[in-house]
Amino acid sequence: MFNTIGTPGTSATVPSALRDNMSYEFRITNEGDVTIPAPIRVNDDQIGNGLTCGTAALAAGDGVTCSHVWTATQTAIDAGQITNVASPVATFDGNPVPVVSDNFTALAIQSPELTIDKTYNLALSGAFVSPQTQVFDFEVTNSGNTTITTLPVINDTIIDPSRITLLDPFPA
Repeated sequence: MFNTIGTPGTSATVPSALRDNMSYEFRITNEGDVTIPAPIRVNDDQIGNGLTCGTAALAAGDGVTCSHVWTATQTAIDAGQITNVASPVATFDGNPVPVVSDNFTALAIQSPELTIDKTYNLALSGAFVSPQTQVFDFEVTNSGNTTITTLPVINDTIIDPSRITLLDPFPA
């Protein structure tokens, strides 16, 4: 029987931005009583299948360590975490070797932030006199790393929030 353990790299590799890389270390141990012929591979539901982890036979009781990289996705950052499941893969006498899978959850660093730019629209407002309607333009930008799906309240003393429409989520 095989066993695998996936552990993340240092805290500096915790994902905080789209396309951040996170290194996973896999330790595969042959817990059986026969030598398992090479190649020794890992299937990981986030990183991929058939990842090379050993090019030599693995004697009973011996282990091999390898590293592979996962690249952060917007979905994982929005969720605040990524869980992956890894399983060793090898054959003995043409048959799959029984395995024990392992999983690991890494937390993402979420930094939601919106910025706003408010400008006075002189062309649509005309003179700044009472009771003339004054027009302001608002540009809201998602400057954080998470997707914003709720409607931002811009200035509820001037604008009726029910008249604001969110056309699309604010992707990070």
